Amino acid sequence: MKTPDLIDILKEPTEKKSIFTEPDPDDFIQPEESDESGSFDFFSTDSGADEEEPTDNKSEEKTFLSDDEYRDNATMVVGTIDALQTLSLPFLYQRSMFTRDERLRLKEIKKMQQSDEELILTEDDQVLLDKYDTFLQLKDSVPFTDMESKMLIDPLAKIFKKYNMSLGPEIMLFTALATVSMPRFLPLFTPLERMEL
Repeated sequence: MKTPDLIDILKEPTEKKSIFTEPDPDDFIQPEESDESGSFDFFSTDSGADEEEPTDNKSEEKTFLSDDEYRDNATMVVGTIDALQTLSLPFLYQRSMFTRDERLRLKEIKKMQQSDEELILTEDDQVLLDKYDTFLQLKDSVPFTDMESKMLIDPLAKIFKKYNMSLGPEIMLFTALATVSMPRFLPLFTPLERMEL
């Protein structure tokens, strides 16, 4: 048996097809439509991905709070920020404005005022008392006013509503506890504030 030569095969004329001719439907294998046995029709336009599977509507539904609940959350946040700054800023003011010696001298002046002995102040003492008055003014201006709190609460409540955010009950309890309890610890960290000159 003679083996065909590759050159002879390549010399044979090829069949010419126009790109404008209709394709022969027999050229494509058409698989049968999907049946119950689990075969899949690859040429079907229905991918099956669009089929809606039964879902639990309760798990997908988002729960929205009322406007009052969003406002309560915002009020809690603003109140906590206010409490924290009321606690921390006077302490920081005190440490930045007075040296340790000045704080001790202020305590001595306080003791002299409470005793019956005559209070004699030096020029340095008067400067120190003026600085202490400035400190008291700064300390009094730390807490938010009612207007400032309202200016912060209203937009914060709208942000909570827009993003459907809410504080959990645990966070709200911790925040309320911190807000109520922390002022009671303030004298431990800022003994200077107990002085009323």
